[in-house]
Amino acid sequence: MGEWKRVKLSEVLKEKTERNRNNETDLVLSVTNSQGFVKQSDFFEGTVHSEDISNYKLVRKNEFAYNPSRINVGSIDILKEYDIGALSPMYVIFSVDETKLLPDYFKYYFQTHKFNENVKNKTQGSVRNSLSFKALSEFEYLLPPLEEQKRIVKILDQVNRIIEKYQNLINEKEQFIKSQFVEMFSMNNFSKKRMDEVAVLKSGTTFLKEQELEEGELLYCKISDMNLEGNEKYIITSKTYVSKEIGRKASIPANSVIFPKRGGAIGTNKKRILLENTCVDLNIMGVTPKNLINIQYLYYYFINTDLAKICDGSTIPQLNNKNIGPLEISVPPITLQKRFETIVQLIDKQKFELEKQKQNYIDLKKGLMQQLLTGKLKV
Repeated sequence: MGEWKRVKLSEVLKEKTERNRNNETDLVLSVTNSQGFVKQSDFFEGTVHSEDISNYKLVRKNEFAYNPSRINVGSIDILKEYDIGALSPMYVIFSVDETKLLPDYFKYYFQTHKFNENVKNKTQGSVRNSLSFKALSEFEYLLPPLEEQKRIVKILDQVNRIIEKYQNLINEKEQFIKSQFVEMFSMNNFSKKRMDEVAVLKSGTTFLKEQELEEGELLYCKISDMNLEGNEKYIITSKTYVSKEIGRKASIPANSVIFPKRGGAIGTNKKRILLENTCVDLNIMGVTPKNLINIQYLYYYFINTDLAKICDGSTIPQLNNKNIGPLEISVPPITLQKRFETIVQLIDKQKFELEKQKQNYIDLKKGLMQQLLTGKLKV
């Protein structure tokens, strides 16, 4: 086995600043913390970039890109799916010296605790907490020989494929629920009512001041706490609680559906069912069903409804009581809704078991990375 060398990333990385001057591509990409590279038109369900993209930066297959002000939450990825794409000029794009470092090996570096610590240390106190390429280049990196990089990639890729297999099974379960919803409710001539007749609509409050974010009994959920991958309907990542007195004006009760009410997030699948009473910020809207509507039925109604089509505002799309209230929703017999809820609960149990198995392999991968990427375990 060859010797591992400690290098600065400046020795193996090169920034790329090539622009789309000759209109080499019309494929505009973004880098998200949940899905990595995505087609901007798909992720935001519409065009959010300027018509003229000649000043956009070009990114090519096996090159990396990151959002300097969001790298701290994981908005960095390697381009694999496309040969070439265009990114907003704000992104940092770089390649690796493949005579010393394999791109597929380096991609695992961004998932390590060491990398996150380096980012945290370099972004604290900087402009908008952003990480420049110069700052990234100063990171030190323990570099194994190429042959060992290949062996490590093979092991971690195998674990990734197992994780992906479990995620695909979870997605299939969710798709089954959606198909059941359509089969049970879309082809029947049920009576219809306005949303504001069968549910209570409520918007969030202005951002709370830092001194108001204190220990309390009421969960405080920001829009960023809903920024999750996949369709998990219950998880809110917030760890902040406020007093009931502070949060009462924007308190939304348990068994409500909440979702983003403005901006590009409206068209995404970021919808959650609250498990406890929650204070939400101004970017979130809550819908609490009355006795004619079951919570699971309401949730999948919103999952199957394109809310982006009813938004107000030409610059920043917005949802509010005025456009949500008149929405017509079929009101099936509550016994049928309950039958659907039983199906959902059964499938959710199956998904929960799959999630546990998936998490076991995620934990295994983290442990392997800690051993393999630091040279503690040689292969």
